[in-house]
Amino acid sequence: MGYTKKTLQELDLNDNFLSNAIASNKEINEPFYRLLLSVLLGKEIKTVRVLAQQIIPAATP
Repeated sequence: MGYTKKTLQELDLNDNFLSNAIASNKEINEPFYRLLLSVLLGKEIKTVRVLAQQIIPAATP
């Protein structure tokens, strides 16, 4: 699987690197995702629990 280098302007929330960087930063992850969900759902979100993507190594025989 190849990876392509992107500029910051080319990244979006579907990008694993950007999403994981936000989720891994404990100072910004909760406020960011609370605001994002509030805008998307059109209602106030009081608490959000954010877990960074977990990397699970493939099982080998």
